[in-house]
Amino acid sequence: MCDFCSKVSSASDYLAKINSWMDRDIKRMAVTARKIDEGNRILADAVFSSIEWPLEIDFPLFETRTAYAVPTNYYQNLFVDGTRQRGDWAHDFTRAIAFVDGNLLLFSKSVASGGGEEWLSSYHLVHFTKNEFKATIKPASVMIQVDNVKKSGINMATKESASHTYKFTFVHNKTDHAFVRKESLKESGKMEEIYGRSSSGAPGAPGGELKIGMSDFEGYVLTVAHFAPHPYLLDEYKNLGYPSRMMFQNEAMNYLQNHLGSGSP
Repeated sequence: MCDFCSKVSSASDYLAKINSWMDRDIKRMAVTARKIDEGNRILADAVFSSIEWPLEIDFPLFETRTAYAVPTNYYQNLFVDGTRQRGDWAHDFTRAIAFVDGNLLLFSKSVASGGGEEWLSSYHLVHFTKNEFKATIKPASVMIQVDNVKKSGINMATKESASHTYKFTFVHNKTDHAFVRKESLKESGKMEEIYGRSSSGAPGAPGGELKIGMSDFEGYVLTVAHFAPHPYLLDEYKNLGYPSRMMFQNEAMNYLQNHLGSGSP
């Protein structure tokens, strides 16, 4: 375990929040299972794990985000059985990676709600061994690729055996010089060009969630595709020894190089 992962494994606030997050998913999975029993075939193939679940998370999660991430286009592309998965953002969604027990872990999920209930519209918790993914490391970027790898596991709602084929190319670019203030974007007119006329974040406006999506970096946006600490982890920046969220964000490159640079996660 690297020094950073060791620190995270004892970050009590992060562990409490992230595992409460997992507890919410356990409840959602029960609703998902009921909906499948009631005949919802769309959900029948949407929840899958290749590892034991529920999972106790005591390691850092880094989300795979787009450049200028906006709620309607927030996460980098993931394909399951040849179908592009949704890449938008809403409460309790994620698309993240981690390194656990020598493997690359993919954790991607989306949540739906209605009638006072929440369920999982997609849930993929999948491990990839060293020979199932390729990492390309350069001084200013890291690329992680999985190319049509078939994984066996279980449907977490039905408890039946299942398998899916995964494909993705996740890219992290060095972020040291990729931060731009929201104010600068507004002044240049770039804000409206990227996010549309609703980018003010006014309550009830179609782009009102933008302010939330960008708040991780205290008024900044990132102009490159990147891996970002999960919001619960980012909140721990002071306890983990970083003077700002931006400085913590810049740690992502070191984290990736530590786990991939030696050829072993």
